[in-house]
Amino acid sequence: MITKTKTGSSLVKGHRTASLAMGLAAAAVTLVSAGCPAVGYAAEAAPAQVTMAKTVSLTVKDQPLKSVLAMLEKQTGYLFVINGNVDTSAKVSVDAKNRPVAEVLDKLLAGQGINYAIDGHNIVLSRNSLSGNAEGQAAADNAKGTVTTITGTVNDPDGEPCIGASVRVKGSPAAVATDIDGHFVLKGHFKPNQLLEVSYIGLKTKSVKVGNGRDLNIDMEGDVNMLQEVVAVGYGTQKRVNLTGAVSSVDVNKQLDSRPITQVTNALQGAVPGLTVHASNGRPGSTSTMKIREGIGSINGDTNPLILVDNVEVNDLSLINPDDIESISVLKDAASASIYGVRGAFGVVLITTKQAELGEKFTVSYSDNFSWKKPTVVPELATGSEGATLALLGVERSKGVHSVTTDNNMYWDWNTVERMKEWERVYGGYNLSPEMVEGRDFEKLNGYIQFYRSWDPYEAMMKKSSFMQTHNFAINGSSGKTSYNVNLGYMGNTGMIKVNNDEQKRYNVSFGTRSQLKDWFEFHTKLMYTRTDTENPFKFGSSTYDEFYYLYRWPATYPYGTYNGKPVRNSVTEREQANRNKIRNNWMRISLGFTANLYKGLTLETDYTYTHVGRYTETNGGKVEGYNFWNNSWEYGSWTAATDNFSSKLSDFSDYHVLNALLRYK
Repeated sequence: MITKTKTGSSLVKGHRTASLAMGLAAAAVTLVSAGCPAVGYAAEAAPAQVTMAKTVSLTVKDQPLKSVLAMLEKQTGYLFVINGNVDTSAKVSVDAKNRPVAEVLDKLLAGQGINYAIDGHNIVLSRNSLSGNAEGQAAADNAKGTVTTITGTVNDPDGEPCIGASVRVKGSPAAVATDIDGHFVLKGHFKPNQLLEVSYIGLKTKSVKVGNGRDLNIDMEGDVNMLQEVVAVGYGTQKRVNLTGAVSSVDVNKQLDSRPITQVTNALQGAVPGLTVHASNGRPGSTSTMKIREGIGSINGDTNPLILVDNVEVNDLSLINPDDIESISVLKDAASASIYGVRGAFGVVLITTKQAELGEKFTVSYSDNFSWKKPTVVPELATGSEGATLALLGVERSKGVHSVTTDNNMYWDWNTVERMKEWERVYGGYNLSPEMVEGRDFEKLNGYIQFYRSWDPYEAMMKKSSFMQTHNFAINGSSGKTSYNVNLGYMGNTGMIKVNNDEQKRYNVSFGTRSQLKDWFEFHTKLMYTRTDTENPFKFGSSTYDEFYYLYRWPATYPYGTYNGKPVRNSVTEREQANRNKIRNNWMRISLGFTANLYKGLTLETDYTYTHVGRYTETNGGKVEGYNFWNNSWEYGSWTAATDNFSSKLSDFSDYHVLNALLRYK
């Protein structure tokens, strides 16, 4: 048994088909189907291979009408479409043997005021007429100033009945769907001045007054707004109705303005079908890459899409302030190569920034966003005794030995495991200081340093949450024939690390003007500037693996405390003692352009863009000291390589010049 609300239908000339879609109408349309799975089910014409039974054999006594209809549906292959104003709970009886379907329905529905219509493979039940004293009831309603019954018909722009149109009274839970003839009946207590709202897929929603509620004739109008939506597609815009390629547009208000994001790429994640965003890590200052429809399609495996901001390529979207963006379109198929050449073969991301609008009133706006982020999933290490037991069982089975020695000379055997269990039993429930006690937490035994205390490396390294903030200040206006807009932005983002944390700050400035110098000539300018300051600690050791790799590589007994007040060799110690690296990026773009209407339908658009990209990097290495047991000793000293003890300062910059000209005739 499946019950769904009905909000829309389709009508094919020459053959009417009631198509039901999940909606929000309060009055349910019941689809009676015995033994059908509860999936996406619609009251449509049955498949051609289903044979409709002409006669029925059925004997029931005092059964609910709904149950009897289900039996008929299963036996005949017809699908019953039942309007919301039809009561199917009434008990009915019938005794028929090889009788026509229509005759059986006549007996079942006799005296109940329910009409039926057989249309193709559907049987529609409705209660469309007023009771015998309709005129008297209407007169009584008028005397009381209320309407208890509303009837009417809904037609589409071609004058055909709208099947399944949603009809509801505003301010009232009363709602119903039209039947196969477009008729509807609503019962309740309504005021003549209340609005009756009619909606239908692909048509404009229409509202009419209830009035006397009798025989309302509602003619719907087509809604072409969806097809008239303008989408950026290369050298201009097109209406979506004219598109033949795969193009997706992004709802900027939903994806950017209402979410706490630091980069545009993060906002696009999950917003565009076929667009995948890859984030290498969540560290402040890290960038993400995008792929459209994934896959390796070139010799070097680079399938990154072409990213254009105001028709000029940008390699790093993290430099763009999300608040500056007006629209985003994604061209997803290889057809974009016809405009952008081979560079656009793997898709194109088109971003348009906000422009000054002629005649705009002077406005000042400010927006901010404060957010806290935390990890969604945190790996949990096994306790020292559990991890050691698993390792011992593994080497006993594979190698036939009864002890384990790791690459960094951590050692344990079954005796060590018992000491680990003892420590967990005695001290596991206490919040001990990080100071390690020899004989309790570790000891040198059998030529090895053996550790018994379990540590939580995540607790030693990570914070529970981190803070991020954004601020945007905008001024818009116009004076005479010139309009302008100014936007100032700031973003501050900190990482999740307790010690020597990562940090990034971004400053954005944009300034644009647009001047209508002549009726046929418009001149515009745009300045965009972004500066990012990123700081993070120097990374010792391998450039392939970071501190998180080593944080979870070793067992829980790996020490993260101190001995005699001094640190022990571990990734937390390395981060604590690391000097700070500094990276500063400067990105500036200046655009000048004009649009000239040379002749009726002939337009020349020209833009010159100058882009400056500068990068300053300061790397400060050093050394780390602590108790080092990796060489099977317990001595205080430095273990970092001499090549890590250096300092360097590098700067580089690039300048780009782009001239675009487009002669358009339409």
